Amino acid sequence: AGGPAKDVKAKEGLWESAQLTWKELNEPPFDDDQCYAALAVKYRLETIEATKECMQSPDKKVRDWAAEERSEALLELLPNIEKGDAGLIWSYWMVRWGRIFKSPRLRASLPALAGVFNLAFVAVFLRLSLPRLLAMQSMGDLGEFSKELGLPGRDELAAYLAYADGFNFPTKFAAFTGIFAVEKVLLIGEFIPFGVILPTISPALFGSVFAGTIVTATSSTIASSCNFYLGRYYLSDKVKLFSLPGQPAIGDAGWFKAIYRRFDSKNYPSDPNAPLLERIPEGFKSMLLMRLAPLLPIPVDGHWYVAGTTPVRYWEFFAAHFIGTLKVALLDAYLGSLLLQAVTDNSELGETTKTLVITETLALILLSVIVTNVATNVFTQLLAEEGVTMEGMIGLSEGEDAGANAADKIWLAVDAREKEKTEKSVRDSEEKKNDSDSDGGVKGPV
Repeated sequence: AGGPAKDVKAKEGLWESAQLTWKELNEPPFDDDQCYAALAVKYRLETIEATKECMQSPDKKVRDWAAEERSEALLELLPNIEKGDAGLIWSYWMVRWGRIFKSPRLRASLPALAGVFNLAFVAVFLRLSLPRLLAMQSMGDLGEFSKELGLPGRDELAAYLAYADGFNFPTKFAAFTGIFAVEKVLLIGEFIPFGVILPTISPALFGSVFAGTIVTATSSTIASSCNFYLGRYYLSDKVKLFSLPGQPAIGDAGWFKAIYRRFDSKNYPSDPNAPLLERIPEGFKSMLLMRLAPLLPIPVDGHWYVAGTTPVRYWEFFAAHFIGTLKVALLDAYLGSLLLQAVTDNSELGETTKTLVITETLALILLSVIVTNVATNVFTQLLAEEGVTMEGMIGLSEGEDAGANAADKIWLAVDAREKEKTEKSVRDSEEKKNDSDSDGGVKGPV
């Protein structure tokens, strides 16, 4: 089944494939969805709609009945924290997401999603930033615009420079590395953007774009080495037993077994007479790809803890991390140098200078995206050679049966709720009938 699907996908154009994938992910529409979870939601929505007129009835009993039915329908649709019930709407969306994740088209498209995301990011960036860049009249304008990019603004950068001006190189380098180490060991880089701020101010602290790039790559690699050594000598078992919600323990995951084998250069001996590039150790090449494209389903700085639990040699880790960090460090240092000019230079920009600034900035961003996309594709192929697909890495292929079981559980929960409601209705009817029979079949006035 995989072969024909791939052939069809190959014959489709990129745009056509994207359209068909989007259409498949949105099918069927809610109104046409006949799964039990959807029908349960529709029934409650119809109940709410049907009771609107009854709420306006002059008969108080009718209004009370309508209010009770409406309230009961809303309670079943929405989450109930006290009872620990997620509600029918959430149950329906879990069923729908389970259906989406089992889509063959989505699974086949997963390796390309990172590339599409990067391209979309560039497109949005160009749409939002290019008009502002073209409208710059001085480097000071760039300092104001930088705030919108999440970079230090002109005043903030000036404050950093004033504070650091009195320190010598060893002190600044030690502080730089120490801040990076705290960020990486505590895994707080996802929340506090030290990884953006420090490389951006590096040219100002160390004198040039080149010096800032080298210092950033070196400090970041030394800091990541802390994670590496903690993972290798102190936290190896804890790292392997760690798991995120919905994921197996790291040590049991298919992707971990794949990189564990791939990071061991002894598994891939090279011919001493082969060309130089073919003699590069496999552990270094695989580690470099992971640094350029950190795709594992864990926090980015968690990758270095995991690397420590594998057979990769430290020099392979250090060299690969250092080289892989140069890409981001160079881009951030270049942008930082522009911000430094924004602090010290308010002169008007000539058209040639403005064009050069814009061209260099966009070229570096595009180069970074291209490198990341290439690394993503190669790393994905590397894992595929080890029998690990992208969907398997994030728990979809392994979770196909699990996903079906989860959907079945949701459906069974809905069935149980419906069954309980039906049984209650039957019991109420029987009780009314028994009451009527005990009264001789004669009903009193309502």
